Amino acid sequence: MGKKSLSINAGLNAIRSVLNMFFPLITYPYTTAVLSVDELGKYNFSLSIINYFALIAGLGVSSYAIREGARIRDDKKALSLFANQMLEINLISMCVAYVLLFAVLGVSVTLVPYRNLIVFLSIQMLFTTIGVEWLYAIFEEYQYITIRSIVFKVISIALLFIMVKNEGDVFRYAAVVMFATTGSNILDAFFARKYFKFSLVPLQTLKQHIRPIMVLFASNIAVMVYVYSDTTMLGLMADDYTVGIYAVSSKVYSMMKSVLSAVLVVSIPRLANLYGMGEVTKFKSVVQNITDTIALLVIPSVVGLILQSQNIILFISNEKYLQAIPSLVILSIGLISCMYGWIYNQCVLLPAQKENVILTATIISAFVNVGLNVILIGNWREIATAFTTLIAESIMLVICRHESLKICRIKIFNKNLITVCIGTIAVVCICKIVSLWKLQSSIELFASVVLSGIGYLVVLLVLKNELIMKAVGKLDDKLNVHNR
Repeated sequence: MGKKSLSINAGLNAIRSVLNMFFPLITYPYTTAVLSVDELGKYNFSLSIINYFALIAGLGVSSYAIREGARIRDDKKALSLFANQMLEINLISMCVAYVLLFAVLGVSVTLVPYRNLIVFLSIQMLFTTIGVEWLYAIFEEYQYITIRSIVFKVISIALLFIMVKNEGDVFRYAAVVMFATTGSNILDAFFARKYFKFSLVPLQTLKQHIRPIMVLFASNIAVMVYVYSDTTMLGLMADDYTVGIYAVSSKVYSMMKSVLSAVLVVSIPRLANLYGMGEVTKFKSVVQNITDTIALLVIPSVVGLILQSQNIILFISNEKYLQAIPSLVILSIGLISCMYGWIYNQCVLLPAQKENVILTATIISAFVNVGLNVILIGNWREIATAFTTLIAESIMLVICRHESLKICRIKIFNKNLITVCIGTIAVVCICKIVSLWKLQSSIELFASVVLSGIGYLVVLLVLKNELIMKAVGKLDDKLNVHNR
């Protein structure tokens, strides 16, 4: 298979992530205007419950399949057997998840008001399993993934305005969101025939994969605890209103994390392939390039989120949700720890098959997160959950960085970071100047993003940031070829 451009794949995945970001940006203001805060809280609490069982259904198959599949993707016969093994393991874990879900719903009195919505949302577990999206990641088919995402998101936006019109339409809202996120899995399952033909394989052939998958699964559980336990614990220790408030700030945090992580996600198959082939120098070069790119994107984004937190809340919701500003600011700071932590655990430790280290780090982070939530939620509510997420992400970063240095030393403090920091100062100045114009909040947000983005890019060009200069050089080469 010819190697696809990492920069193009990162760009395609960024487009997909931006699309995923714009979907709630377009739909959330409408949703928060139609649905009550309590209904939105009920939906998010139900979704947080489903996410636990979706974790069981997914097991650790996706991460393991991408890492190991990337090593053998040029061997069609071996890849076909491997894909069938992964799908069979995934189908078994999905059945276990459904059994456990219905058992819990049958005995839990607390979940009775949410039972129907939880069952409805559980459909996503089936679609996600049969979609085998990890297969397309193995072959770096991000063009296909991006195109089909655009199609389903556009259809979903239209469906939202058609179907969700009254306060009681929370089920219809859930259906639209599920269609947007998992509807494309049907296409994925259909086109998967291009890579392998599904057939049952002997159960004994699955044994070799169980241990590493279970280690990754345990890591995913720990991650789930400190990512989704916030919403669950707010629902249990506070009320639906508080969950609805936190849902807005965590929605912005999740959207930004999704966009910023685009460059990381597309790199994992390539890094696994390079490490597996013993190409250590190229491996280190790709990791360093990813680190510099993350700095380029994350630092100004975090500063911009903090400066524009009120305008962002008003843009995606309304004045009823302004209480979410403090938690959004805290979560924004957490993005720095989160993204650098991902570099170390997803781009270094995971390709190097150090899943035991990732497991240890996530378990420690999860315990700290839950413990602090128990202590702090009573008095600080959604601010406490945001703070505990920041602490958990920071612990994850420290542990994974310490272990990653044994494999690959990454230069964080370099010339590129200096240019990024100076450019970020320009972002702050421009946002402050725009705020003096006393514009309507959405106009101020748009003007700040556009003008500070232009100012940031100009500063990087003037200071000759290496990544920007490389991008300009590639663009110049393409234009020269086109003009010949």
